[in-house]
Amino acid sequence: MKEAIVERELLVSNPEGDKFETKIQFSKPHKTERKGWLCDLVMDGIDKPRYAAGADSLQAILLTISLAESILINRSEQGWRFFYPDSEEQMQPDEFILWPETVKMHKK
Repeated sequence: MKEAIVERELLVSNPEGDKFETKIQFSKPHKTERKGWLCDLVMDGIDKPRYAAGADSLQAILLTISLAESILINRSEQGWRFFYPDSEEQMQPDEFILWPETVKMHKK
């Protein structure tokens, strides 16, 4: 991965019941030779490294965030559980990227 610019820490429980701490990391968007932009995504223990491409750096990072959320939702449908760091409080799918306070603001 190129330089990680943001990350989210999670406590994860896979379908077998193994619990572990991990980070979801997003790289600084970088230009490609084809005039596009890429943003790398690393979700250790959850999925293989991936990336999303965009027409500019903003689109690349927004698409990568959307990709991360889709992967987490898919995993939760497969029996994975995700918890807030240092907590036994389980995250709901609409809280994977936005914190609960932000979700509540968006729903008003």
